[in-house]
Amino acid sequence: MSDTATLNREATNVTSELWDYAVANVHARQAAGLEEALKERGRNGWELVFMHEPMPCEYRLVFRRRLVEC
Repeated sequence: MSDTATLNREATNVTSELWDYAVANVHARQAAGLEEALKERGRNGWELVFMHEPMPCEYRLVFRRRLVEC
C-alpha cells in the first residue's frame, strides 16, 4: 500500500472537533499566582496548550476548550 493510501485511510478515521481558543496575559511574581490563574481557567473547562514568558513575571497563555454542538 502506498504512503498516500495509508494517509487517506487514516484521515477518514479522524473525527472533526471544533475548539474555542482564548489568550490571556498574566502577571505573576510567584508561582502561586500563575498556578491560581491556571486553575481558575481549568475549572471553567479551558486546557492550556501554549505558554510563553516574553519578560520575567509576564506570561502569555493560550487555552482551548471543545465546542459543544447544540
